[in-house]
Formats: sequence, C-alpha cells, structure tokens
Amino acid sequence: MKPIVVLLVGLLAGFVVMYGLAVLTESYLISAGVALIWFIALGNVVKRLPDDSARRRVPVPPAPGSTPNFVVVLRGYDMGEVRALSARIEAARASADPGLRAAVAAEVRGAAFHEVVRGFDRAAVDAYLHAAAADLSS
Repeated sequence: MKPIVVLLVGLLAGFVVMYGLAVLTESYLISAGVALIWFIALGNVVKRLPDDSARRRVPVPPAPGSTPNFVVVLRGYDMGEVRALSARIEAARASADPGLRAAVAAEVRGAAFHEVVRGFDRAAVDAYLHAAAADLSS
C-alpha cells in the first residue's frame, strides 16, 4: 500500500478517535494526548513502509564510446552541464593523447552539477561518470 494512503487513513482514524474521546470523556486534554500518541505511532508506521524508489530500474552505464541517453526526472542534474561534460568525455575517449585523457578523468572525478527541475537522473549520471573515469584512467 502506498504510504500516502496509509497516512491519510491513519489521520482520519486519529481524528475520529480524538473526537470520540472528547465526547465520551468531556475532556479535550485526554483526547489530545491520545491523538498525539496516535500520530507519533502513525509516523513510525509510515517511515517503515517500503519505499517505491526500490522498484525503479537500476542505472546501467552506457558502453565505452557510446553517447549516454539519460532518463529525464523531476529533479535531476542540469542537462546542459551533463551534455557538455559528456562531449568532453567522448572526445577524450576518441583521443590517443594520454594528457587529455588524464585531464578529463580528473575533471570527471571532481564534477559537480546543479540540481534543477526536469534534469537527468542523478544515479544514472553518477554511474556513467564513474565508469568514464575508470575508462579514461586505464
């Protein structure tokens, strides 16, 4: 079950219990205390629910020499920055100059991208950069 559904059902049940206790005991203090305990327990239950991100596909870095085709996600790395570094990586892979390969490998290891709305999947880009740095260093 999705965590949001569990949370909404739990909140509704908590408010029903709180209202029922307030009516029965005529004490809002007791009902507020019980509701507080209920909501803390509900928060712990929601935290323990399985995360939907585990069902996402595992990023596979592209083969050396191929141009990466990253998935666009809601929050990810800036596409222009990633494409620019990817072009430098592919140029270094095609080059026989060991100095260029070493310089680009160092740039890849220290790469940092801005996170933007509608960007490339961070895990896939990180996997690609890790594989590219290893390939350029060898």
